[in-house]
Amino acid sequence: MIRNREGQSGGVIVTANPRLRCSRPSRRTESTTPPALDTVLILCNKFHAAMPQLGIFWVYQGQVFGRARALAAGEESRSGLLDSPDDHTSLWENPELQKPAPAHLEYTEVPRGRVVFSTEEQRAIIYLDASLSGTAVRKRIRSFFDLADTPVSWKEDPHYTTDARKLKAMLDREFGDDPPAARFTA
Repeated sequence: MIRNREGQSGGVIVTANPRLRCSRPSRRTESTTPPALDTVLILCNKFHAAMPQLGIFWVYQGQVFGRARALAAGEESRSGLLDSPDDHTSLWENPELQKPAPAHLEYTEVPRGRVVFSTEEQRAIIYLDASLSGTAVRKRIRSFFDLADTPVSWKEDPHYTTDARKLKAMLDREFGDDPPAARFTA
C-alpha cells in the first residue's frame, strides 16, 4: 500500500524522501594545534536538512496529496528547469493513488498544481490553481515537497483551474473545438 507523507493512507510517494543526515565536527577548544582524528566528533542526526522535491499535487479539503520525487528523478523540461515526469491524468487514474477526494470527481475538479525546480536560481516554482492562494494551504504544499528552507515562487496557472467553463475556453483556444484528450495531460 502506498502512503502519504505522514505515513497515513491517502496519498502517494513513489520515491523515498532523500534526507541528508550529517553532522558538524566538534573540536576541543583548549588546543591550538590541529585536532587529531579522535578529537573530531561526528554527531549523527544533530543537523538535519531536507532535500527539496518536485512533483504534482492536488488539495482536497486542506489535504495535499500527489507524488513528490527527488530532484534526481526530475527531467529537464526547459534549460535549467527540472520537472516531474508525472502528469495529473495518469496519476489520477493510478489505482495506487489513494485519494481523499470522492471517486466520482475528475482530476480537473480538484484544485491541483505542479512543483518544478530551477537549477539556475536554486528555487522551486509552484504552478497552481488560483483557489490555492491561502497561507495555510501553501504551508502544507511546502511541507509535502520539503520546501521549508527552499526559496519558492508561486504562480497561478490557468491550466490548473477547477472552473469547467474556464478550462473549456482555454482548451478551445489551444486546440480548437475538438481538443485531443491525449495532448492535454496537465
